[in-house]
Amino acid sequence: MTNNNDIQAEQPSTPKPALKALEVMVGRWGLKGRDFTTNEEISGQSRFEWMEGGFFLVHRFNLRYAGRRFTGVEYIWYVEESAHLKTHVFSTQDPVPLEYT
Repeated sequence: MTNNNDIQAEQPSTPKPALKALEVMVGRWGLKGRDFTTNEEISGQSRFEWMEGGFFLVHRFNLRYAGRRFTGVEYIWYVEESAHLKTHVFSTQDPVPLEYT
């Protein structure tokens, strides 16, 4: 069991510099282009913002691709054990989140 003295002695965690390198993505973005394999038009909006604490970059998107609308949210974080960024994407396309490293 943890007591209050143990909690006060712990050092607060800070976000890793590798994650902070994504700061350039923060903001609202208009998207327009084509899929390089199908030549289908892609358009929409993306918004990147830090979750309170700075440990997760949250990406919300609303896209139109091949005449269909896609919306979703992506969470990006740093995994210290593997020294990689990891992401899970939750969207209107599939009930199973997509996972990327």
